[in-house]
Amino acid sequence: MTSKTYVPIVPVTIQSDSNGQLLNMPLVYPVNHGESVDFVVADPVRVVVSFDQSSCLVDAGPFYLDGGNPSKAATGPLAVLPNAKGRYPFTVAPDTSPVPGAYKKPGDFEAKQGELEVSPDPEGEDEKRKGKRG
Repeated sequence: MTSKTYVPIVPVTIQSDSNGQLLNMPLVYPVNHGESVDFVVADPVRVVVSFDQSSCLVDAGPFYLDGGNPSKAATGPLAVLPNAKGRYPFTVAPDTSPVPGAYKKPGDFEAKQGELEVSPDPEGEDEKRKGKRG
């Protein structure tokens, strides 16, 4: 009997108000080993997601997302490094790179902070899922 492997995805949803101002996000996103992370822009804003020091993801970014373009509105599943543990702060900032025909005053939009907190014990997590006791 063959079973499909389901990889849980932790969504980091980025939203804005009607003026395009980024909304606050949860400060910490808990992530377990074996899970993936997906940064998703839910509104028509352009942002850059970057890790402040080091990344816990296989692809460290920065990630340029455009909520106005469905093919660029999400990173897709990003795998967590097998040796990652602890907190990994990241910043979501407005993408200020020039767009032909668009005008935006610099400094209009505030960046937001968040953290991915990776469980420090991948073996312990596997044991919990299987229902075994150590």
